[in-house]
Amino acid sequence: MLGPLSPMSSLTSVPVGLAEVLESDCHYVFDLWDSLRGERFAPTWREYDLLRLPSIVIGHVRVVDVRTDPFDLVYRFWGTGLVSVLGSERSGKSLLDVSSARVAEAVDEYRKVIETRAPYCFVYDAKTTLQSAPLFAPAIRLPFSDDGDTVSNVLGYADFRASSEKWREVFRKGDDLRDAVL
Repeated sequence: MLGPLSPMSSLTSVPVGLAEVLESDCHYVFDLWDSLRGERFAPTWREYDLLRLPSIVIGHVRVVDVRTDPFDLVYRFWGTGLVSVLGSERSGKSLLDVSSARVAEAVDEYRKVIETRAPYCFVYDAKTTLQSAPLFAPAIRLPFSDDGDTVSNVLGYADFRASSEKWREVFRKGDDLRDAVL
């Protein structure tokens, strides 16, 4: 067991429904994942061929290996487009070692995928080092399982090419709902 989820400490993402993010390029990563899993909760990572995705999508994909005892999330793959948008290369690095205010929230998102063994969809307020204007993007995290029982990998994708203004409004509405609940 991974322990309880920590309370949301920042406002860098708001959860949304699967149908909402599938209106963006998130549908490419989901459709391939969904076609491979069949009756299982998730396909294996070996089954998922990134080259079946459009090249512009591959550049914004990240994949973590889930490690237990002790818990860790290590980037197996970090797309080159993420280097351009977020200003760093993370392949082979632990998310827990990344210096960013968003790390705690990102870890919570990964934990949700691991615990529920289901996709997690959200709108991401990307704070970048290379861009001064806010960048709002639909995003999805998808589980993979080597043993058919536990999550061994999680693929993340954010559609940074989507209309930022549209997703800013979705983010604001979700943020207002979260504030009303808290």
